[in-house]
Amino acid sequence: FIANSIEMIRDMGETNRAIICPVSNGGDPTGAIGFTLPKDDPNLIMTFHTYYHTYFTFHGAQGDYANYDGPIHYPGRFIRDDEIAQLTDYQKQWLDQWVVIASSDKMELRKEMKVAIDVANELGVPAFCGEYGCSETCPVPDRINWFRDKCDLFREYGVSFANWFGFGDYPN
Repeated sequence: FIANSIEMIRDMGETNRAIICPVSNGGDPTGAIGFTLPKDDPNLIMTFHTYYHTYFTFHGAQGDYANYDGPIHYPGRFIRDDEIAQLTDYQKQWLDQWVVIASSDKMELRKEMKVAIDVANELGVPAFCGEYGCSETCPVPDRINWFRDKCDLFREYGVSFANWFGFGDYPN
């Protein structure tokens, strides 16, 4: 699909226009696995999205994530043992067993993003993170930590990036 689209654009005489090419799997970095682009086109850019880890970044924003309104943290354990003990039965019913013990830090963010970055490097094209962001319902200090780590990694790997706060209609 992407190769055909690129060919059509180039056939219209748009040889110098930059084309941003999305990976599959909704833009998730794992969608870069097996991703290919035509060779010898210096104006292609591979794009991906990253919201890792969604239990943190989508906290209170949409779907099942909106049903859990308890405490959440980054970095480290998302929900600490002392906080789990204080949750209401309603809050506890929305927690999967793994999120209770899950944690995340800069190294975890790196592993998730590096999949797409490595593919872009192998293809010899720039990587662009066209979406990344965090729900405004995440606690401000934790949100700042998450954004700082993401931006540090983008800069470290030379990835251009665009923030996204489009989580839909939810209370702030």
